[in-house]
Amino acid sequence: MTAKKEAFLKREKIKHIRQIFCMILMIIAGLYYITYGRAEQEAPVRIEFETESIRYEETSARS
Repeated sequence: MTAKKEAFLKREKIKHIRQIFCMILMIIAGLYYITYGRAEQEAPVRIEFETESIRYEETSARS
């Protein structure tokens, strides 16, 4: 009985270690995406926003 219980606890401990390791990897991947992934996507969004504001100014000047 105790050998089965010890084996079960060992498996549970390995599961928890694996979960913590995966969480750390996901946090690192998220931080990497925030710092490097979005930097390439920001420029077109800013240009699009500026053109929309220019269009808005043109339509308000016409009316």
